[in-house]
Amino acid sequence: MSSSSSDTTINGLAGNVSGSGFGRSWAWHSSLRYPSPFLDLASLYLPRTIKEAFHLCRYYYTTSPIINPIVRKLAVYPVTKMYIENPDPDLKQYWEDYCNKVLRLPEFNIECGLDYFTYGNCYVYISFPIIKTLVCSNCKKEEKVENCTYTWRNLRFDMKCSYCNYQNREAQVKEYPKKSMNEISLIRIPPELVDIENNPLTGRKDYFITIPRITRNEILIGKKVIIETTPEVFIDSMRQNKRMKLTPGKFFHFQRQSVSHVDWLGYGEPIIMPVLKDNFYFQTLRKAQEAVLHSAIVPLRFVFPQSGDAQTSPFTNINLLRWMNNMKSEFIKWRRDPNHVGFVPMPVGSQVVGADGKALTLFQELDLQANIICNGMGVPLEFYKGGLSWSGSNMSLRMMQTEFIGYRAKMKVMNEDFILGSIADYLGKNRVKVSFEEFKMADDLQRSALELQMYQSQLLSGDTVVKGMDHDPVIEQEKVNAERRALITNQRKSQIAQANIAGEAQLIQAKWQAQAQKKMQMMQVQPQLASQQQAQQGQQQSEGGVDQNFQMDQQGVARMAKNELDKLSDFDKVTALNSIKMEAPDIYGQIMQLQSSEQGSQESMSMPSEIKPPRSLAP
Repeated sequence: MSSSSSDTTINGLAGNVSGSGFGRSWAWHSSLRYPSPFLDLASLYLPRTIKEAFHLCRYYYTTSPIINPIVRKLAVYPVTKMYIENPDPDLKQYWEDYCNKVLRLPEFNIECGLDYFTYGNCYVYISFPIIKTLVCSNCKKEEKVENCTYTWRNLRFDMKCSYCNYQNREAQVKEYPKKSMNEISLIRIPPELVDIENNPLTGRKDYFITIPRITRNEILIGKKVIIETTPEVFIDSMRQNKRMKLTPGKFFHFQRQSVSHVDWLGYGEPIIMPVLKDNFYFQTLRKAQEAVLHSAIVPLRFVFPQSGDAQTSPFTNINLLRWMNNMKSEFIKWRRDPNHVGFVPMPVGSQVVGADGKALTLFQELDLQANIICNGMGVPLEFYKGGLSWSGSNMSLRMMQTEFIGYRAKMKVMNEDFILGSIADYLGKNRVKVSFEEFKMADDLQRSALELQMYQSQLLSGDTVVKGMDHDPVIEQEKVNAERRALITNQRKSQIAQANIAGEAQLIQAKWQAQAQKKMQMMQVQPQLASQQQAQQGQQQSEGGVDQNFQMDQQGVARMAKNELDKLSDFDKVTALNSIKMEAPDIYGQIMQLQSSEQGSQESMSMPSEIKPPRSLAP
């Protein structure tokens, strides 16, 4: 069979090639027609519109164990503490309390980040409180809607006037702004409800919002809390069955960068979009593993009579029905009692079918596919699994930091210009400026350590080091000075207390030293008294009698010793008397006589006041 440049043969079938080159359609034989060489199964189910893409992105965010934690970390990680820049500390504290406690801006920023990274778009508008009133069409009296008696019919208020009793007539609705900061709400519009009409030639974009179906039903049935608080512009759009156009400046569009696409002009690109096909493959692997676990993880067991040889076949020698009933009863007994031992007349064989699910699991393939999804979303693998380190992910961290810095710039514009600026204009107050705490990546710890080393080497100023650690140098210097003053005051008090203690200790030491000197003097007097006593005793023995002068000298020594003892404390006095008693008993006796005589004289002086004169004996 001859062939030409335009003919080809595949499996014996002739076909014609109508084109060649990338981007052209290949027209093979009708029995072998492929749509595109780049087509796979997942390509048949890719979203055709941006709204279908939003639906798939929301589905994967809520169900995927890989995409959900990545999106949440991307939304939470760049949100840091917010500060209000104002010279008045009271006004600054007031706005910070309002942002953190009433508006809950940190939490709202995280919620906006979830929409931004899931859909690639985030729409925000501010709901200001209103006072809704109804005006009677007859007497023109005006009442608050919550105080009126009305009937909700055909998306209109049929009012019963309390002044003129005019009823079942349509009332005019009026709305007045309510200057209440606590009732202001921040609203996120689901991107699936917003339509953008974009002019690619001029770049003009018009935004239209569609009221959700659930809210439309609640308005149609006249749910009281809905119709009394919903602005009339939403109800008018339902009456006319039209979309509501958003006024420029009254909403904020968070938009992620995307390529110029004809069908997606004006919309941001979802971060999940590049991995939709990979998620489809991941789901296919999970379904396959689920089927394996259902079918092959639990074993199927068979029990049968086993023959010993060809002559003793159980199929010809025993009743198989009776054997099966016997095995069932033994199995039931074993279920009731695991220690049961069964007896059968012949060998029993068993066979297991399945139980090979562990060898058929796809954990490695699933882990590999998870890595591919992380790479497709543009985040390091450690960002999903944890353990993000500086040494191995420096370049990836810096690339993410660049994207986070751009995201934080948009977040600052939304918080400062749109949210707080619009609220300040609504309340007639001055606008305030917003700043965020310095954004830190995981490797900034090593950078701070390096800056500290440069400061120690006098290659970097202290102000730069302090600012790099998110601190104000002026405030920190004031704190350091205050701590130094407090430290000096505490040291001064401590040293004064130590000096007082040392002085008191020296006084006590001097007192006890004086008492010790007195005791030493007494110890020096005692040997002299003992030597005098021995001399007197020797003289008495030689003369054969007691000299009266010696006794007089002994009494004088005792009296002198007693006078010295009276100057001592009780404890020292007892100690000295015991020493004198051991070394000079005679002097000790004289001292005791002097003490007893003095005590007797004191008692005699007190007796006359107690002794009464004797009674007279005369009758």
